[in-house]
Amino acid sequence: MARFRPRDKKRQRGIAEERIDRLFQLAKAAALAGRIDRAGRYMALARKMAMKIQKPLPPEMRRAVCRRCGAFMLPGSTCRTRVGGSRVTTTCLGCGEIYRFPFLREQKTGTRRYKKTSLQPSDVIE
Repeated sequence: MARFRPRDKKRQRGIAEERIDRLFQLAKAAALAGRIDRAGRYMALARKMAMKIQKPLPPEMRRAVCRRCGAFMLPGSTCRTRVGGSRVTTTCLGCGEIYRFPFLREQKTGTRRYKKTSLQPSDVIE
């Protein structure tokens, strides 16, 4: 009879996170190749795996999937993206669901969601 070995949760979680990233990359590649159905399936698998390890998908991945129909949202083919006023509006072309993301709030409050460059004035060669 086989010996019982306890599961290594950290290792399992790390493997699952790598697979989720890989599935997202495959979904992007499939969508660019025109296989929208396959891209949706990859994202469904990634979402299911994230739920299994009880870790939310990163915002980049969450925004790439329609919450209503589950389609992979690729600008220009499966969704329409418009910039107007202080927000970005994304419309799923499969079901018509509309998503609005503000972007001026970050400029007003002074918070940034990206890393500043490390270029200093003393680094510039004259």
